Amino acid sequence: MNQVTSGRAWRKPREEGVPLTLPSGNVARIRPVPLVKLIERGEVPDFLTPIAVSQIIGVAEDGTGSAWGVFEDENEPETEDDVKRMLNTVSFMEFLCKEAFVEPKIVDEPEADNEIALEDVGVEDMGFVAHASLQAGGMLELFRQRQESAMAAVAGDEAHSDEAE
Repeated sequence: MNQVTSGRAWRKPREEGVPLTLPSGNVARIRPVPLVKLIERGEVPDFLTPIAVSQIIGVAEDGTGSAWGVFEDENEPETEDDVKRMLNTVSFMEFLCKEAFVEPKIVDEPEADNEIALEDVGVEDMGFVAHASLQAGGMLELFRQRQESAMAAVAGDEAHSDEAE
């Protein structure tokens, strides 16, 4: 018979976050941001709601690639609406990062060793965190594990390419 999961275990991802290696190589503790609550609170820009509902973004299964697609060369803004959509997307990513970062904490005026400013987070990291934070707590942990697996495979390929030379 399965034992019931404790409330503490359910809360842990939200309260403590999950360690995640970002594309920059920096590691942060990221908490899940409940997508349904964001939509209910009106935090998701209207044009992003359909994307958000379908679990957002175009990050590859292995966690690589541009997180939002709006920064890819083929998606350069062509019209004023494109620019507005891109700015809204960036604002939403910034909001998600502020909500998701447990450690270091994003603050306006960082002073402590465990604090950073939003501008310390690069766009690629921001998109990556935005995507990861929208995963449910258990999925965020699975995302992290799959990311580690993918990174280990890449490191293994690099080691083999060194041997071939």
